[in-house]
Amino acid sequence: MYFVGLKVESFIGGLPYHEDVKKVEGCQIAVGAPGRIKHLIEAGCMKTDLVRLFVMDEADKLMDDTFVKDIGVYHPGKSGKTGISREFEVIGKK
Repeated sequence: MYFVGLKVESFIGGLPYHEDVKKVEGCQIAVGAPGRIKHLIEAGCMKTDLVRLFVMDEADKLMDDTFVKDIGVYHPGKSGKTGISREFEVIGKK
């Protein structure tokens, strides 16, 4: 199933920033590296006021002291929902 006219973009660090700024326009689903998303938000290019769902993959890796204070930048607030995922190591029997 797909939606006609749905604009999904990826925002990854290490690629030209100016290209990401262009991709933000009209973007409905943004997938990206935390640092690049944060940079776009802080620069005023990416707005978060209409965010209804925020998902963090491998959130356990993001919860260190340097990143945890920035979560508020992304979180949609009371009107939205946040989903998190975490990698689990499976330990088998010997």
